[in-house]
Formats: sequence, C-alpha cells, structure tokens
Amino acid sequence: MSAKNLYIDRLGLSLFIESFLSFFSRQMDFKEVDSIRLDYKKDLESSLIKRLNVANMPKLQDLVASLESITFEDAPSVKVLSPLFLSLKKGGYLGLKDLYEFVKIARYFLAWGSKSQLEGELKDYFTRIVFPSDILEFIKAFDKEGKIKEGFNKDLDSINLALEASRHRFKDALISVLNQSTLQEYLVDKQVHLVEGRQALLLRAGFSNVLKARTIARSNSGFFYVVPNSTQSALEQVSALEDKLHLILEAIAKELSSILRRHMPFVSFLDREFDFLDAALARINFARAYNYEFVRAKTSQNLSEFKLAIKDYKHPSIKNAKSFSLSFDKQLLLITGVNAGGKTMLLKSILSASFCAKYFIPMAINAAKSNIPYIKHIELISQDPQDSKQDISTFSGRIKELSSILNLNHMMLGIDEIEIGTDTKEASSLYKTVLEHMLNQDSKIIITTHHKELASLLASNPKVALLAAMFDIKNSLPTYEFIEGIGKSYAFESALKYGIPASLVKKAQDFHGEDSLRLDNLIEAHAYEITKLKQTNLELETLKKDYAKKMQSLEVQTRELKNSYQNLKFELQREYNQSIKELKMLLKKLPSKSEESTLIHKALTKVTKKEASKTEKELINSKSKSFELDEMVEYKGSKAKVIKILKSEYILEFENGLKLSAKADELNTFKGAKSTKTSVSYKVDAEVKGELKLDLHGLTQEEALEAMDSFMSNALLAGFNEVLIVHGKGNKILAGLVTNYLDKSPYVKGFVNAPFNLGGSGGKLVYL
Repeated sequence: MSAKNLYIDRLGLSLFIESFLSFFSRQMDFKEVDSIRLDYKKDLESSLIKRLNVANMPKLQDLVASLESITFEDAPSVKVLSPLFLSLKKGGYLGLKDLYEFVKIARYFLAWGSKSQLEGELKDYFTRIVFPSDILEFIKAFDKEGKIKEGFNKDLDSINLALEASRHRFKDALISVLNQSTLQEYLVDKQVHLVEGRQALLLRAGFSNVLKARTIARSNSGFFYVVPNSTQSALEQVSALEDKLHLILEAIAKELSSILRRHMPFVSFLDREFDFLDAALARINFARAYNYEFVRAKTSQNLSEFKLAIKDYKHPSIKNAKSFSLSFDKQLLLITGVNAGGKTMLLKSILSASFCAKYFIPMAINAAKSNIPYIKHIELISQDPQDSKQDISTFSGRIKELSSILNLNHMMLGIDEIEIGTDTKEASSLYKTVLEHMLNQDSKIIITTHHKELASLLASNPKVALLAAMFDIKNSLPTYEFIEGIGKSYAFESALKYGIPASLVKKAQDFHGEDSLRLDNLIEAHAYEITKLKQTNLELETLKKDYAKKMQSLEVQTRELKNSYQNLKFELQREYNQSIKELKMLLKKLPSKSEESTLIHKALTKVTKKEASKTEKELINSKSKSFELDEMVEYKGSKAKVIKILKSEYILEFENGLKLSAKADELNTFKGAKSTKTSVSYKVDAEVKGELKLDLHGLTQEEALEAMDSFMSNALLAGFNEVLIVHGKGNKILAGLVTNYLDKSPYVKGFVNAPFNLGGSGGKLVYL
C-alpha cells in the first residue's frame, strides 16, 4: 500500500474523519457505486475525496457562512440515486421506494424555500430553484411514509378497500380456528403471527391430529407456523387481490418514472444540489456538535513565503490534548530534540490543520488568529515503510517515497525522523542536498529528527527555521513545548529515567567521549547563536517597521493639527466679519448721538484704519509682484497653482481642487519644489470677503464661467448659505450657461428663480 493510501491514517485522522462523514445524510457506499474494490483505509480515502473535493469550494464556504446562524431541520437520509437515474435514462422504470427517495429530496428543498427567515443570497439560492408543475404533482402522490396517497388512483383505492376486507375475513377465519377447543393444547399462544407476509398460527408438534393445515415456517424454538386448510379460500382471495394491487402499483411506478424521465436535467440537478447542501449542513452540524471552528484556506501564489499561523490547535486523536500554537514564514521547519517530546505530534498537527483547512472541515482551533494557505499537495512520509515481501529496506522505502514527490510544486511535505534506517552522517549529507533541491520549488517542508548533523548543516540557510523540543531535566520529563534553536536528544537522561543503571549510563558517556560531547555542545551553541542572530534581525526589522508606522502616524497627526488650526483660524475670521456686520446693523438702529452709537463708531473707525493700513502695505508690496501661468504660489499659507491671469487678479487652483481669485498683493512665490498635486488633502485658511451677489451682465461665456468659479469659491469659504447670480432676462445664452453650471456643481444643494424684487427670472437664488 502506497504512502498516499495510508495518508489519513498516518495523520491520525481516521476516527476524526469517520465521525465527520457520519454527519452526512447520504451515506454513500462507494464500493457499490463505483465498483471499486478497496480495503478499509483505501475506502475511507476514496469516500473522503469524493465527499470533500468540492469543485466550487468558495461557493460551499459562502453557503456554510450563510447557514451558520440559521436553525434548520436535518436533511433526510437518502440513498445514492445516480445508478437508478442511469437505468431511468435507458428506458427502465423505478420502484415506488426508489421514487420516494427523490420525493424526500424535493420536499426538503421546498421546505427550505418556504422558510421566512431566509435573506439575501441564501434566499435567492432556494427561490431560484423552480419546480416543473408535473414534478410538483408527482411529489403530491406520496404520503409521509412513502406510500401512494388515497385519491391519487381510483383503481388503487378500490383494490385497497377490497384487500382490507379480504384480509379481515381471512383473519376472522384464523381466529375461528384458534378458538377451537380441540386445538387448545397445541397452541403456543393465542396470537395471529405475520410470517413472510402471511398470517399464521404458532402450534406445537402433533397438531396434525386435530387440524389439517400447511406449515409455512419453523420458529427458533422448534414450533410450527401453520395456515389452516379451512382458511384457504379466504387466503386465495387475498392473494388474488394482492396480485392486482402489485400490477396497479407497477403501472403507477411506470407513470411516475416517465415524469422523472421527462425532467432528467432538473432531477439530476436537484440531486447534485442536495449533495452540495448536505456537505454544508454536515460541516455545520459537526462544528456544533464538538464546538469546532472553520478556517478558510487562503489562496497563495507563493506558498514558500506564506506566513503560516496556527493558534490553539488540538489534534483530534489525543484525549485531553494540550493546544499548541505555531507561526513561521520560512520554507523549511526543522524540529529537533528529545524522543517522545512531541516532535511527531507537532508535525502531524501542522499537516492535519492544513488538511482540514483545505477541505473546510471544522476543527479545534482559534480560527480568527490562524492563517493557513490552500495547499494542492499535502504529503507525509512517516512510520516504517519496510515491506519484506517486496524486499524493501527502511531507508530504501523512504527514498522511494521521497523520489515520487521530489519535483512536486505547491506542496506541504512532512518527514518524521528523516534520518531513520541508515548511517546518520551519510543521511544528513544526502538529505541536505535533496532538501535544498526541493527548496527551489514552491513548497513548505516540516522535518523532525533527534540528530544534530542535518540541523547543523541547514542552520545557516535563510529559508530554514529551527525548532527545539524542550525537556525538564529536573523531573526527566518532556514539556511538549518548543523554542527556536537545535534541541538536545537527552539520550543519557532518558536512559536513567527509564531504569538503565547509572553505572552503565556513565560507561556509555565515557565511550561517547569528551570530544564528541564537546562537538555536540559546539553544534548546539553554534546553532543557538545563528538562531539568536536571526531573531535579533527579525526584532530589528520589527522595530524599523514600528518606527516607520510611528513616523507615519506623527505625520498624519501633524496634518490633522494643521487642518484643525486652519479651520479654527478661518472660523474665527468668519465670526469676526459677522460681528462687524452685526455692529453696523446695530448702529443703524441706535440714536445717532447716543453713548452706545459713539462707542461703536469709535471701534469701527479703529478697525477701518487698521484694515486700510494693511491694505496700503499690501498695495505697495503688490506693485513689485507678478506671477506666470502654471507657477506655484503661496496664498495665505497654502500652496496653489496659477491657472489664469486676468487684468487685476489671478485665478488659483488649490491641491484639493478648490478654485478662487486673488490679487497679486495676496500672493507670494512658493519656496518649495514646483510639485504637482499630491494625495494629501488640506483646507485653505484664506481670509475671504465673499459677495452675496454676482452680476454677469456684459460678460462673455468664458468670463462668466471664470466669474462664477471665483464667486462660488469665495462664497463657500465665507460660509454663505445662499447667494444670488444675476444673468438677465433677455440673454438666454447666459441663463442656460448659469443653469448648466449650477446643475453640475457639487457644492450646490439647489436653486430657484430669484424673487421678483431681486430680478425674478433674470437671476438665480442659489442654496449652498
């Protein structure tokens, strides 16, 4: 038997998989279906592949996710129908029992479709299945026990009534014989027994002296089941009616079979979908029964660099298993250390978890913190493949298995005790060469060994991670825990623990020699230093990444603070402008010579002088300023690009796409590089004196568009909620231009014709 046939058993998953398969409603007999002659383990493997190698695994995973939160009835137990469908296609017909198997499937789907709690894609999945009308009538023909319902066929109803009456007469005749006084001493009991479909009496030997009857069977106790000759006439009536019943049922079966034959594409589709649904429900029920979790295997184009993470996994073959966690992104994981320290179980656990993720089988694991790739080939070389009949040694068997998968791509390979069966040093050299060849392919490799030679040869390879099984020297017990590095075999310590006299162990140590012990220690120390260096490099890389993230975070915070400052500055300026406006309005309402009006006049005069002085300085500075088209400038602390030059001002475009007009005195040459737009967004902190009204009379279309761009930008920055654009009543071109502009503007909530006193249809009142 090849390694592949023993694969599931080698992983220790046989009972686990058998338990999982028991949750399927359709218990397939693959020997019968496919005419495959397999032994037990091969049969299990065949069943597994046929059940789990789903063509559309993502669709199955999505279906499971949709069904997990729903309460549902278990699917009915259904036999395999594909061989029966083949007979049907060839012109044959199915018996009523076989036809009822399809009815169970159909009724299950109809029940799902009628569930009120279905939503979204799950609801669509079931409602898209449309049953042909005659298939629905076909389903109605059967009752819950799989028998033809009363009323479906008049002849059948008549025969059933007649047969019931005939059987009743026959039973009455039997009871009459049963009560005969001459028969009492031969009666075993006073019951009418059903034997092979016939009603009979159970009598002791010698009954023939008082009763003429025909024996139809013997009981286990040596008694006789007999049918009295006096009931023969009633029995013949029953038999005749049963023959007629059989013919009618056969005719009904042929009629119903013809309905299925007409809709074979739909029938086959529903049968396949039942298997698909059954696969999803079996997984959910299995997970619920054992509190397991699902891990979706992730597709990876580069398996060798995939960071595999398994968190809190428990191998199902171990009772009260201790959960283990593992994470490695190298291509080869080499596990060394003490015998019976858990190396083999760690290897099998990695492969088992990967296997369950591949076929989406729930398992005992922390799914949220696990990261497992989809692996095309999962292979395990373990145990002793020696076969005396084929004259294959242990080492030869190992090499034969390895050679068959030497060039496989996208493979996870596990090899347990890799150097078993031959000289350790020779095996180390050979396996080092073979493994380095396999490291050039897309693969993940996990190896266990209690020897150090191979580990020391591979320790410096950057694609290799080393893991050592820990050992409690004080109590002479393995801890079943692992650390990075090369582990000791603890052969001498284990020998003492299991009863080898200390004197013999001391002799063995002396024979092993100080040089060998020193060499072992040097190998371990060298491997430890390499591992420590790798760990330090990893920590440095992590620190570099953390530093880069912190710098990026600080930059984001700086931009956010700058934006907050600019927003606050603009808000304060807007409030200042609003306050000045309110003071002026208040001044109009106060008596001209009042104390309050005098104070407000003085304050406004002071503000006006200050602004005039500022404007004068800006005018003086602006005389020497001029800017070119596409030049990058600085406007109120923000970067912008000159996109148009007018007579007395410039049209600017900021990096966030905002456009506005500015005079030369408001601009400065941008001192940074002349860069194009970046992805960084920020707001302009300009002090804008927006206007509430724009008059377009006398402007060309191009001038009107520029004026509207500038007007709208200033209005937005000033915080206006509504503005007025006047285009005139006679100029239809400007009116259409304004309407089109406002329709496309993302800043406009809506607009209407201006009120009558503001121009009516000659203007637009715009809401921002």
